[in-house]
Amino acid sequence: MLRAAEIPHAFTTRAAGNQGRGGAGDPQAVRANRAAILQALGLDPAHHVEADQVHGAVVAVVGAKDGGRCVPDADGLDGSVGSGRFDRQSLGEFADRLDELERLTAGGGEEWQWRSRLLVFGEEEKRALYADAMAAGVRGASSPELLREAFARCSAKDPLNRVLEVDCTTLLPDQVLAFVDRLSMAHSIEVRPPFLDYRLVELAFALPGRLKIRDGVTKFVLREAVRGLLPPGILERKKEGFLLPINAWLVRRFRGFVEAVLAPRRLAGHGLLRPEAVRRLLEEHYAGRADHANRIWTLAMFQCWHDLYLGDGSLPAASAEAA
Repeated sequence: MLRAAEIPHAFTTRAAGNQGRGGAGDPQAVRANRAAILQALGLDPAHHVEADQVHGAVVAVVGAKDGGRCVPDADGLDGSVGSGRFDRQSLGEFADRLDELERLTAGGGEEWQWRSRLLVFGEEEKRALYADAMAAGVRGASSPELLREAFARCSAKDPLNRVLEVDCTTLLPDQVLAFVDRLSMAHSIEVRPPFLDYRLVELAFALPGRLKIRDGVTKFVLREAVRGLLPPGILERKKEGFLLPINAWLVRRFRGFVEAVLAPRRLAGHGLLRPEAVRRLLEEHYAGRADHANRIWTLAMFQCWHDLYLGDGSLPAASAEAA
C-alpha cells in the first residue's frame, strides 16, 4: 500500500496490444485493467472519474440550474446558446471587470487591451531595447496587432467567452501547454490535461458566460457538476497561480548571476539588444526606481537559452559578478 504522500494526484492509463473484442481495447477489458491499476496503487475506484462522466454531469447541471434554457448541442459552439446576458448582481466582485471588458468591446474592437496586460514588454519598451539590426528585422511586427487579429477571428458573442476563446487559441497552446510539456518532459513525465477532452472543450465553448460566473463564483457549472465527486476543500478553494518568487530571486539569490549573464560581452554574442538599454533596466530595478522583475527575468532566460544552444554552451556561476 502506498503512503499518502506517494499517492498520485492524477494519472492516465493507456490500453495497448490487440484492440479487438476481448483485447486491450475492449471496454470491459479496459475497465478491468483500470480497476487492477487502481487497486495496485491503493486507490478507491469510486474516486476515478471519466471525462464523459464530467460531460454528462455538466449537461445535467446546466439543465437544472438554468431552467432548461441552456442545454448545449453540437451546433452551439459560440457561447450564445440561450440568453448570454449577465445579471450584474450574479457577478459579485467580477462585475467591474466585465464592465471594463464590455466597454472595450463596444469601443470598436479594442478588446486586445484586456489581454495586453499579460505582455511583458510594451511596443515602445521593445523598440528601446532592440539594436538596429533587430529593429529592422521585426519591422511591422506588433503584439497588439496579433491580439487584434485573434479577437477578429472570434466566433463567441458575449464578452467573457470572447476572452476565453482568444485564451484557448493563443495563451493556452503558445504558453501554458508549451511550458507544461517542456517542463514535464525534461523530467521524463508524460502529462495529460483531461479537461482538453474534445467533448468537454466543445461543451465549454457552448455555454454562455453567465453559467461560468454566478454569484461571484468562478467555474460555477463545473463546481456544481463535480460536487460529491471532490471534497469540499477542493471545490471551495480559491484559485492558486503558479507564480515564481522572481523578484526575491533577482534581489537576493541570483543578482550576481543575472548581471553577469546580461553583461555587455554576452549580449554582444548575438547583437540583438542594446547593452545600455539592458543596463538601464537593471539599474532602475536594483535602485528601487521601477519594478522590472519580469522584464529582467525574461531577458536573462533568453540570454541563457542563446548561450547554451547558440553560443559556447556555458553560463556564469550562480554567484558570478557582472564583467
